[in-house]
Amino acid sequence: MFSSGWCIVVMASPYRVVLTGTDREVLDGWVRAGSTPQRTVLRALIAADGDSNAHIAAELGVCVDTARKWRARFYHRGIEGLTDAPRSPAPAEVFPVGGRRGEGMGLSAPRRA
Repeated sequence: MFSSGWCIVVMASPYRVVLTGTDREVLDGWVRAGSTPQRTVLRALIAADGDSNAHIAAELGVCVDTARKWRARFYHRGIEGLTDAPRSPAPAEVFPVGGRRGEGMGLSAPRRA
């Protein structure tokens, strides 16, 4: 069918996910609950599906890298792998000598008319 000689190869994921009964109950609960954040539901659907990453990505409307990432996390860490990892705090603000914003920077308060 392809006159250009190209073909598409879909590789199976090296992370074969087999859900336990408990995992299935938790993931199904997340999907059904109206209060579960959408991103968590999406991750649950990715982890629960046994298809290729490309097929899961196409079904859910996400990129293949997203499907690959969450499937691998679930494979390695189970349900806990589907939650957000803690983020580092924002970097501290650095102020000029004097310790306050605007000091030594040639800034002044606006003049009132």
